[in-house]
Amino acid sequence: MKKCNEIIRELREDHDLTQPQVARLLGTSQQYYSKYERGARELPLRHVLTLADYYQVSVEYLLGKSKYKIPPEKEILSQIFVDSCTVGQLLEQMLGLDQNRRRNLMEYLNFLIAKSDKQ
Repeated sequence: MKKCNEIIRELREDHDLTQPQVARLLGTSQQYYSKYERGARELPLRHVLTLADYYQVSVEYLLGKSKYKIPPEKEILSQIFVDSCTVGQLLEQMLGLDQNRRRNLMEYLNFLIAKSDKQ
C-alpha cells in the first residue's frame, strides 16, 4: 500500500494542481504542504478531511489504508460473481487493466447486454 504522502501528491498531480493551490485550499503555506507530500510532517486530521472531500475519496484511501478510492460495500465485494470469483476479485482484475483494455471490456459488456436485450 502507498503512504499518505505519496497518495496526496498523486491526487494533486492527477487533478493538475500545484502545491500552492492545494496549500490555499487547506489554509496553510506551500512550504508546510510540501512537507506533507515529502512525509516530513504528518497531515493533520482537518486537512485529511478537507482533501478527502475535495478529491472525493475515502479517508481510508487517503491514509493508505485502502486501495479503493471510494469504499465499496463489503457485502457486495464478497458476493460470488461467477464460479468461485467474487465481485471484489473481479473489480481488482478490472482495475489492473490499462485504459485501452478497460474500454475494450466496456465495449464487450455493452455488446453482451445489447445481445441479451434482443433475446
